[in-house]
Amino acid sequence: MKIVLSLKKKLEKPFDLALLSQFNHKRPTLEVFNKLESLYGTTKVFFNDFFDVNFFDLDKKKNHFIINGANKLLKNVGFSWEHDLLEVNGTLGDYLGARMKSGLIDVRGNCGNFLGCEMQGGRIQVSKNAGDFVGSPSPSGGNKCGMIGGEIVIEGNAGEYLGQLMRRGLILVKGDVKKYCCFHMIAGSVVVGGCIGKDYSNFMKRGSLILLTQKVKTSQNFVEASMGCSSFLNFLTRFLWDNYKLRINKNSNVKRYVGDRYNHGIGEIIYFD
Repeated sequence: MKIVLSLKKKLEKPFDLALLSQFNHKRPTLEVFNKLESLYGTTKVFFNDFFDVNFFDLDKKKNHFIINGANKLLKNVGFSWEHDLLEVNGTLGDYLGARMKSGLIDVRGNCGNFLGCEMQGGRIQVSKNAGDFVGSPSPSGGNKCGMIGGEIVIEGNAGEYLGQLMRRGLILVKGDVKKYCCFHMIAGSVVVGGCIGKDYSNFMKRGSLILLTQKVKTSQNFVEASMGCSSFLNFLTRFLWDNYKLRINKNSNVKRYVGDRYNHGIGEIIYFD
């Protein structure tokens, strides 16, 4: 089933869209949507006062949700999402795909902070830029680890503290990333296609930070190490091209650093000089 949600009012306060996840695996009706309540700021409102809803029966196993006219005041879109496809046309606010379990979220625009925070699985695609704390823990959940699975692909740039306390999964940023990337990273993989800000990989325990285009000066807490067999680089080159159309210059001089020695970490920074 295809469910098309079109914003029909100008938002002046944050609107919570976490309720959409309750329809994963289900076939909702207009009657059900008309009874829904959500938070607009701190006030409970009826969902249908802000959105027009249209249904199309596609006879498919997965639902296909489409949000048109998205606004940066829409938050918690795709919260705890699973199984289904969610397509968003426009900009979104904070907590996109927080605690996502499976499925696909495709955003044709920008998004705010805490993209994919505490994400468990699935895939999120953002066609433009993302804010701070991508794949990091939620500040309100008391959790000590961030993303634990899944994939996040950002076509543009990302903000500070990307991959903070990340435990598993993949984050790919084709553009630039601001400072404090991979702060306290526990495991997982982060790939940056553009420039990276200062103070990255501080207190890194495990995992991989792969820098494709920028020559960088690593912290003294990281030591240069052997790259090992070339089969890993061949795999990485094929993987990034086949899945994300991201090309690595095969003639690059590849360097690898291991750390953070300050906390006995064995994480790695790989860059292509």
